[in-house]
Amino acid sequence: MLCLFSVLLVLATGWSCVDHTRPQQELIALDQSDLSFEADSERPDLEEDLALCFGALCALSEVCCAEAQGCVELSSDPEHCGACSAACEQGESCHAGVCECPAATGLESCSQAERCCPGLGCRNLSRDVSSCGGCGSECVYGESCLNGVCRCMGEPEGRSCVSGLESCCGEEGHKQCLPMEDPRCACAGQLCANTEACCPKDDGGEGCRALSTDHEHCGSCDNLCTPSQSCRQGQCEEDCPDGLSLCAERCIDLQRDTANCGLCGHRCHEGACVDGVCVLGCDPGELRCGDLCVDPLMDSEHCGGCNIACPNGILCQSGNCVAVCPTVCDGSCVDLERDRQHCGACGNACELGEVCSQGHCVLSCPAGRMNCLGVCVDPRTDQENCGACGNVCADGLLCVDGACGPICSPGLQLCGDACVDLRFDSAHCGVCHNPCPTGASCENGSCAVVCPLICGDDCVDPRSDPRHCGGCGRACGSNELCLDGLCIVP
Repeated sequence: MLCLFSVLLVLATGWSCVDHTRPQQELIALDQSDLSFEADSERPDLEEDLALCFGALCALSEVCCAEAQGCVELSSDPEHCGACSAACEQGESCHAGVCECPAATGLESCSQAERCCPGLGCRNLSRDVSSCGGCGSECVYGESCLNGVCRCMGEPEGRSCVSGLESCCGEEGHKQCLPMEDPRCACAGQLCANTEACCPKDDGGEGCRALSTDHEHCGSCDNLCTPSQSCRQGQCEEDCPDGLSLCAERCIDLQRDTANCGLCGHRCHEGACVDGVCVLGCDPGELRCGDLCVDPLMDSEHCGGCNIACPNGILCQSGNCVAVCPTVCDGSCVDLERDRQHCGACGNACELGEVCSQGHCVLSCPAGRMNCLGVCVDPRTDQENCGACGNVCADGLLCVDGACGPICSPGLQLCGDACVDLRFDSAHCGVCHNPCPTGASCENGSCAVVCPLICGDDCVDPRSDPRHCGGCGRACGSNELCLDGLCIVP
């Protein structure tokens, strides 16, 4: 009763209620400034103090945010997406703690230079002619979008043409606003769309081209992107190697990247990203191999590391494949699963013409096994019949896939005839014979493109980043763009 009265008094007055039986350093003041917290698993004695959030009890999936003066769901609240007060931009929604923008092809994660235009996706309102200065605000045919204003470059002060009545026609640098029906605005006898331009062809003619996506006329006529680039929103951008996707100017493996799992910007807040899906992490001491959590100290299929399998009759102990005698009969070490003289039990001998398979005397071996001198063996892993009857692997070699190869140290995997580290080997990244694309390296079992330049904690491209144009800290002016590492005025 006294405790209930104390809580009501705290909520009504903001006073603190303390427990004088605890050390002074553990006392907790329950005023509003101390209500943004996470439960401490190592301090179970604090659970009673942290239970109330502005008079309410938060669910397990919720967090108490002082700014919201209540419990919030960080995975879906657009005002507190992923963290307290981390509000999404207008038009964005919160999915799995990440702000995302609805587009025609799905959800997109916008960069700092872009804004969310619902239905259209992420748009750069400073230079996108289809959304210039505002979502869906299209420039008229022939105009350019500069700093969010449609301009006809050639008119005095680059004025804007009258939408619906005029088009920006003429050669680059000498354009002028003319009536839409003016013959000088026609391109090979037709009017181009607002997002197109009239560009010359190889045969000497001309045609309407979409400058936002055309590989040969990207952003302007005759601006050809290189074979390794694609035209995106009027800019030539480097393509990513096969298996990687472009996210915020970086090539990412969406199947394994925890910050971009299955979709750019979709972060796994706990666990790992497996095949583009966030999965819970493994218990301490366990290792994730594919979609399984295994104990590398005892698992015979993943002994000492993922996909390091011990041969038949060999056990995994302390992360090493070691030979252990399964059964002793008449003073000899025998395998009751396949020994013809002791098949299934000591002294149980098979008849002439029979073999011992899985502890039973049978006339023939099952699929995948071979009869070698009356014993059913697996030629893929049998040390004394590796690949063929009588082919014995020498000391220091292991039978893997029917071939004798070196015994790899813990943490290494036999791929072909070599022991490799699947975490860092670019020819065997994550699994055997999984090479990384040109330009990418193997990092923790995933192929990733090396960052061109690190400024502080950020990975940047000094060729196009206006904050670090040509080098860290070299910022362009507010009216400049960064092209090939140089600040220029458009």
